[in-house]
Amino acid sequence: MLLVPDPAKLDTRRPMSSDVRYDQLGQATADAFDDRLTAGTLGIGPGQDWTLVATVIGPYGISLGSYEHVAGGPLEAFTVAEHDTRALMIRQIWGARVLQGGRTLPGCEANDHWTFTLFVGERLIDGCAESGTVLQGKVRFRLGKPARGIGPARIAPNRSPTGCAMNTASLPTSPTACPPQSSPSPTTWVHSLDSEP
Repeated sequence: MLLVPDPAKLDTRRPMSSDVRYDQLGQATADAFDDRLTAGTLGIGPGQDWTLVATVIGPYGISLGSYEHVAGGPLEAFTVAEHDTRALMIRQIWGARVLQGGRTLPGCEANDHWTFTLFVGERLIDGCAESGTVLQGKVRFRLGKPARGIGPARIAPNRSPTGCAMNTASLPTSPTACPPQSSPSPTTWVHSLDSEP
């Protein structure tokens, strides 16, 4: 479980100060934040100090392919308790996950395996997909190819107690936009959490 702060008090969609990262990385370093990034999706709104979200909280997410594979996948493969878990695969949630990771950060090169987390709930920007990682001593909010489905590409299914509406404008609409693939079930995710990254 993850606690996401009130964005009016701490907006985790944005870079954190170098002082905050000093406690996590052992050095005062500014986050790398692509200038093309927009404000980002606000999946958890203001009004509560903390909102509880069920998500992946360890150093590794689940490997299910590229942004296009996941965004264009069948709804039933990503639905848990009638909520599309892709809706909160957003920068805000990942930013909170990084803050609460201490020194065991998600997608960090210091882990046994380097990975990056895809933000499938965010719109494409100039045809590029958002992701987050920790590389070369910096927390990085970046843009990349939406078809990039290499092994380090991970997702983190999320669900808040109140659910969230899927930002469908960001998803591929053509049936040929993504190659066919098998449809993983939520049970597969659970087993994936216990397996090697």
